[in-house]
Parts: sequence; C-alpha cells; structure tokens
Amino acid sequence: MGRLMSRTGLFLFLILIVMSGTGVAGTFKNSKYKVNLTYPETWTKVEIDKRRLLLRLIGPDLVSSVNVYAYTFKGDEDITMNRLTSHHMPAHFDGWVNLGEREAHAYEIKRANVKESRIALYSHDEMDEQMRVQKLIAAEYYFIKGKRGYVVNMVTRKRDWLNVKKTLKSIVSTFWVGAGSKPKIANQDFKTSDWDMRGKSGANVRSIESNFVVRDEPANTIYWESDSLKSNVDLRNVPGWIFAKGVIYFVLNKALYAVSAYDGSITWKVELGARVKQGLAHHSGRIYVVLDSNQPQLKAFAVADGQMVFERRLKGKEQSDPIVSGKRLFLVDGSDVNAFDSADGSLIWSKTLSPDHRYLPVAKGGYLVVSEKRNRLRLLNSATGEEHWSQFFATPLLNSPIIHKNMIIVSQIHRDTRTPSFKGIDLKNGHIVWDYKTSNVYGKEVSPPSVMGNVMVVVLSRQGTPEVVAFDTNTGGVVWILPWTRYDANPKLAPIVTNNGVFLVKDSRDPDKPGLMVSHVDGRTGKVTRSMSLPPLLNKSVIRIAAIQTYKHYLYILLGGSQGKIISIK
Repeated sequence: MGRLMSRTGLFLFLILIVMSGTGVAGTFKNSKYKVNLTYPETWTKVEIDKRRLLLRLIGPDLVSSVNVYAYTFKGDEDITMNRLTSHHMPAHFDGWVNLGEREAHAYEIKRANVKESRIALYSHDEMDEQMRVQKLIAAEYYFIKGKRGYVVNMVTRKRDWLNVKKTLKSIVSTFWVGAGSKPKIANQDFKTSDWDMRGKSGANVRSIESNFVVRDEPANTIYWESDSLKSNVDLRNVPGWIFAKGVIYFVLNKALYAVSAYDGSITWKVELGARVKQGLAHHSGRIYVVLDSNQPQLKAFAVADGQMVFERRLKGKEQSDPIVSGKRLFLVDGSDVNAFDSADGSLIWSKTLSPDHRYLPVAKGGYLVVSEKRNRLRLLNSATGEEHWSQFFATPLLNSPIIHKNMIIVSQIHRDTRTPSFKGIDLKNGHIVWDYKTSNVYGKEVSPPSVMGNVMVVVLSRQGTPEVVAFDTNTGGVVWILPWTRYDANPKLAPIVTNNGVFLVKDSRDPDKPGLMVSHVDGRTGKVTRSMSLPPLLNKSVIRIAAIQTYKHYLYILLGGSQGKIISIK
C-alpha cells in the first residue's frame, strides 16, 4: 500500500463533482500559492512543500490519498494548459493508461477561481507486497491561472471506490485559488447533463452536456444490452426518450418505461392504456405525458415508482408536448395556451390564441414563446400570460424556436431566395439582431437547429448532399461547414450536439472501416477528430437504428424491429 500512497491521481468520477453532505472539519491554506481547500476530520493532513507538492491527505485505512501540487513558470506570457500537463504528467503517470480527458465545465472553472481547467482519467495495474495485482483508478484535475499551474490528484483502489467517492467529491469541490473569502457562484445549476423534455429543455436548445469519448484504440464496446423490451419499434413512429438522474424514460406500445442508464434493468413499467400523443417531460421527480383517447388527458407519474400523481382532462383535438420551466407546465390544448402548476396540475392561467401545432411552445426564465398561424411569433409573460410583443413574418417557420441567452433564434424559408434562412431576435423587444439567408445551392430541407455555447448547428441539403453547418449565434455568420454521408437506413437521425463537440452517425465510405460509424467533430473547427466503427452487431442488414443519444459517459442506441432493444456503448 506504500506505493499506492506515492502515486498521483484523482478518482474516476471527478466529472460529476458536486458538494456532498460529508462533514468537513479540516482546512488547508497556502499563502504563497494562494491554495485553499477543506477536508474531513477523519483524513490525515501532511504538509510537505517539497518539489512543489504542497499537501498530501491520507484517507482512513490507507485506501486513498489526495495530493496538491503548485508550479510557477517563468516567462512573459501566461502559461498554457499544454505546458502544465507536459511538465507534470511524465513524472507521475509513466506506464498508466489514459482512459480519456475533457475540458472542465464553466461552473468548475468559476468554483476554483481559475482561468482554465482540464480533467484526465487513468488506470493502472500494480502488484502489492503480497504479489497480488491491484487495480487502481486515477485521474488528475489541472488548473492554470496567470503564470501558475495547479494539480489536484487522487488515487484509490477500484474496489474501494464506493466507500470513498463522496468524501473525495467534497474535497475537490472545495479547492479554489485566491486570498480572502471564496468567491460566491450564484444560481449554479448542476443538472445540465439531463435531457428533460423534447428539445432537451424548455428553451429547446437540443444539446446536452456529455462526457462520451470516441476511441480508436481501445475501441468502444457494448456495455450492456436491454433485451427485456420484447416490443416492436417502428422507425416511422419512434418513441421519444428522455434522460434524468441516471434513468432513461420512454414510451413503447402504450407503456411507460423507466430503465437504468447504467445497466439496462427495468426500474418500473406502467401500462398507460392509450397512445402517447407527444413527447415526455421530466421535472422535480415527475414524468408528464399527454394521452390520446376519447378524452385526451395530461398525466403525471412519480419517477420513484411510476405511481400516478395527478391527471387532468384536456378538451382540444391537438396538443403540444408538455414543456416545463420553473414550477409551471405549459401545454397547448386546441386553441388554448395553458400554464399548470407542475406539482398538482392545477390551472394557473389560460389564453386563447391561434397556435400552430407543428411547433413547440418554448420557455425560459419569465418568458414563453408561442408560434401561431399566419407566421406569427408571440412572447408572453410565463407567470401571468400577459403579452410582451408579437411579430409577423413573411414566410412560415421551419422549426420550433430556440431561446438562447437573450435571443430567440428561428429558421424559416427566405421570401426571395426560397432557401432556408435564420434570424436572431432580441428576446425583450422582438427586434431582429441578425438575419442570415443561405445561397440558392441549398434546398428547403433543414434539420431542427441545436445550440452549444455560441455555435448553432444545423443540417442543410446542398444539391441533395447533406452538410452540417455551424453558425455564430451572436452574428449569424457561418463558422464551418462539413459534408456528411449520413446513415442511409434512417436519414432523419440528426447530429448529436454536446458540450464536447458534435457526434455524427454515418455509413462508412472507408474500405478499411466498413459499416456504421460514429464520428466526433470539433465544435469550434468542424474537423473530424476521431471515428469509431460501431460493434458488428449493429452492422447486420436487419438492424435499424431508431434513435441515438449520448448521456454522461455513454452512447445509447435504440434499435428498431420486431425485437427492439436499447444498447449502451462506453
């Protein structure tokens, strides 16, 4: 175990760091390097300050260790992340297998009060004094600020992971750089990885935070298969699915399923007795569905056990997907735009308009955007239903609007070129901020846009050939264009847009890598960085992919056919 304590590392799931409920008693501050953190009273603190190793924390029973390094670099320019990692890694991880890495999320950077941060994951087999092989799981959390670089690393045996993960999360989540009181981060949402409803969220941004990594070597493999569905999945009527708190929710053949995202086991199943008209919505421990029967109904089920919480009769022939924002559930029912209390289904307000049922209502903060007939867009106060403004367009919309920051983004056919065009509209006053029209080489086909950061990704058709096009959401200008030989068996599969880039499912044209492939595209440049062949099981002629989505570390694929199943790839 002595060699274990000398190794550097962090634990497997640093990417899920949040403040845990573990009691924290000890504190560590280094005035020279302005390093701060807290740790549990059951851990032993050893201040070292040798070779830039400032601190070592040793866990109870010697099952884990935590190390904190600080480096000062010379030169006129601030250091880069590559310089820090190149300086630190060779001395500590020779012989370890790099399992992957990612850039830190914005809240992680703010929480540590640094300029940039990165997380890397490693594994290693090591023989102990009794000649037994120990499986070690490790990773490192790198920070840079000015001319200084910091490394917080931990290591633990794989078998001890479940016993120490909460404590390790709490230690790293308290690390920050600076003097005085720790800066406060207000209104931080740590649930951004969930896909709560159609379009991902009420704002319809259609992108998700994910840590799935495409690998060439070793190749990605099937992690689990859910063979228990035993139901036909029709590609013409793909049931929508959502991901929330490690569970996949979807509807198949008039039944609502809750399936573990980690092993594919069915948590619960509820027979609905009627077809679900639209997509599902998740919020605060509830799943919402709209049932198509002689009397349409809005129903809410508890995510814990599938028990019905409330039901409410609807009156219209057509309904929208349920959209949840804050504590309100918004639903277009016939000609009425309704706001319900998401807890008990009671009606808060209702407004009669002329909604266009092809498009979702979208909500964010105190705003609700409704698409109406005659090419009209209307902004309402989500709390009261009062109108802020409305605007008519010369041509119809092509997709539901997106709310991004303080802007509404819409796609439509341009009046003059008759090709797709995109507009950025000021959310507060309805004024057009930018207007981009595509050239006449493009057809009218356009996929629902997805937004990641300041980039909007959409699929256009250039003379019959699909292209993935990225636009700057601030200006409307084109950032990059990438031709795409998409999956022929289901050409409606859209790109998967994430914080880590874009994932494309396509038929390979490479004779060395035949069959279906998933490629990762750098969201900033449009360059394909890595591609992987999907497992042979998915390349059989009878196999059809009905839906595909990344979530956390995994890629989930819903297979169509008489024996539909979900496959998880890691």
